[in-house]
Amino acid sequence: MKKILSIIMILICVQVLFAQDEINDPKATAVLDKVKAKYDKYLALEISMDVNIEIPEEEAIQMNAKMIQSGDKYRMEIDKNQYIMCDGESLWTLDTESQECQIEDAEDDGNAEAIMSPKDFLKIYEKEDFTYALIHEGYKEGVFLQQIEFKPNDSDSEYTKIRISVNRDESIIDEIKIFARDGSRFSLKMGALRVNKIYPSNYFSYDESLCEDCECEDLRI
Repeated sequence: MKKILSIIMILICVQVLFAQDEINDPKATAVLDKVKAKYDKYLALEISMDVNIEIPEEEAIQMNAKMIQSGDKYRMEIDKNQYIMCDGESLWTLDTESQECQIEDAEDDGNAEAIMSPKDFLKIYEKEDFTYALIHEGYKEGVFLQQIEFKPNDSDSEYTKIRISVNRDESIIDEIKIFARDGSRFSLKMGALRVNKIYPSNYFSYDESLCEDCECEDLRI
């Protein structure tokens, strides 16, 4: 469970998605400025996604996911049996098939597997780990896409590159592709986007009705 959820959150959060540096392509920066302005307008977001994970010598993994973000609260649903929920203070990682649940402090970033808020997926210009450039523009299935490629400044990075496709007319992210140094490839195709929906506060915390027989391990300090 932890492995799959960690891969999902790498895709969603990619702590180093956007960098800012004087050598970055100003055309790409202009595109990202528009994306930031668009997402910053919304108080709440709900995004559906198709996730594809390719690992060498293993069968490809395909999953459906949904991300809901409201302020510092968020909820991830993956194939309707895996959940990540955060009410701003506590974070629950739940797998209904294995009947496992872990509770952590929301701000516990002290270990490699700590899960960060999906709001970090929408932050830009806060890291300087990658250099980026606009590498392609053109129509795909009737949508004009602007593809921006990020390359790590650290030669020891586990990623060789990250490609982000932006819907030019909507100024929203259409797809993310991550290329790992070990040959693995991760892609996340964005689907429907709903904005400013009001969610009840308990929607972002553990609900026993999701898994009545789950055993919860409380790791909060």
